[in-house]
Amino acid sequence: MARFGGELLQRYRRGMLPHKRRGTQANQAHHLDWWTEALGPWPMADVTPARLVACRDELAQTRAPGPVNQYLRTLSHAFSVAVNEWGWLEQNPLRRVRLLPEPRGRTGLRVPASGSWTS
Repeated sequence: MARFGGELLQRYRRGMLPHKRRGTQANQAHHLDWWTEALGPWPMADVTPARLVACRDELAQTRAPGPVNQYLRTLSHAFSVAVNEWGWLEQNPLRRVRLLPEPRGRTGLRVPASGSWTS
């Protein structure tokens, strides 16, 4: 029986999201809405790494790398559950999709060149 991306995401939303913290639920529900729009009508066999890279790149046009990677991680967990618990897929197609590089951000406290905070 052919399964569709929308079925996977709907089942994940019903079965997995309620067990997550409230803030995580809200963020991931938003991610799942986007993925449902992007992948919902596609048969699971057509959700290839190439299609997922195209979706990643589409997300990256309007979002920074960090949020794009969060969207990818949410979807990756849904696929992992579909592989490991439901037996819907042989492997997670996102395993072959790279996350976007993220800036390092803050690495620690910057000390003034003089070595003292007072002048």
